[in-house]
Amino acid sequence: MAVDLPLNALLGRCVLSLTREYERIGEDLPPLPMLLIALRVVDDDGVDPREAPALARASRRAMSVLLKTDWFERRGTRMYLTPRGRTARRDGFAALEAAEASWTARVGRTRVATLRKAVVLLVDRFDLELPHYWISYGGVDPRVTGGNFRRAKPGPPPIPASGQDWTPVLREEGSSSADLSVTALLSQALVGFAIEYEARAGSLSDAIHSLAPLNTTGVPFDQAPTRAELRGDGRSRLERHGMVVVETDAKRGRVARLTPIGEWLRDAYAPTTSQVEAVWREAYGDAVITRLRSALESVGPNIEAGVADHPFLAWSLREGIRETTN
Repeated sequence: MAVDLPLNALLGRCVLSLTREYERIGEDLPPLPMLLIALRVVDDDGVDPREAPALARASRRAMSVLLKTDWFERRGTRMYLTPRGRTARRDGFAALEAAEASWTARVGRTRVATLRKAVVLLVDRFDLELPHYWISYGGVDPRVTGGNFRRAKPGPPPIPASGQDWTPVLREEGSSSADLSVTALLSQALVGFAIEYEARAGSLSDAIHSLAPLNTTGVPFDQAPTRAELRGDGRSRLERHGMVVVETDAKRGRVARLTPIGEWLRDAYAPTTSQVEAVWREAYGDAVITRLRSALESVGPNIEAGVADHPFLAWSLREGIRETTN
C-alpha cells in the first residue's frame, strides 16, 4: 500500500478488508453493516424505536428503513428481534469475532495490536460517539450528517452541521473505546474523517465513487460509474444538484459530464483530505495521527490487493444495508 494514500483511504481499505474476511465465514450471515448498525442495538429486551438512532449513532431516516426489515418486529411501543433477527445477531457476532481473529493472524498480530492501540487513542479523543460501521444519512444521501438544516456549533464541544434527522451523540467524559472490535474502531475513525470532509467539500463517498471517474468533456453514458446512479433525465441526485449533466453529443451519443460544481468537488478531494488530516493533527495531537498513519501503513501491504478506498452501501427492504464495493 502506498505510503502517500490519504488517511481516509488507509482506514477505508482496512474496514473493507475486514468486511471481506467476515463475508468469507459464510453466506447466511447478516451483512456486516446491518449487524454493526441495527442488529447491535436491538437485543432480546427490545428497544424504543425513538431511541434506536442515537444508540446506533445514525440518522432517524436511516434507522426508519433498517427497522422495517424482517429482522425486526414491533410489539406495542418497542421493536424486537424476530427469530430470524435473533439468529442473525448471534451468528453475526460470532462470525465477526472469528473474522477478526483470522484477519489478525493473516495481517500480523503485532501489527493489528499496534493498530488497535493507535485507533483507540484517536477515537477516545472524539467529542462524538460515532457508528460502528460506515452508514450514510439515508439511501439517497451519501453524506453522514445530511447537510446544513442545523448549523454547526463551535462548542466546546464542536457540533457539525446536519440534516434534521441526524442528532449528535456526545461521548461521555472518561469513556473508553478499548473494548470495541477493530472493525468498529476503524469505522468510527472513518466516519469522523468523513464528517470533517463534508464540512469542507461535500460527500466523501461521492468524491471517490461517483465524481472521480468523470470529467468535463464527458464519458459515454453507458460507461458512467454505476454508483453515480445517473438516470439521464435530470432527476437523479447528482443531476438535480448540478454536479453532472447528461446530454447528447453529435459524434458520441449520450455522454455524462461534470459541471463546474462537479469538477470542483472532484478536484477538492486531494487537498481536502490533506486539510482534514492537518486539522486532526492540530486537534488531537501530531503524535496521535502520526502513530495511526504509521500503523495503517504497516498493515496495508498485508491486506488483499484491489480493495476499494471507501465503502459503498446498497439499501434494500430485505437486507437493510449491504456493502457492495470490490
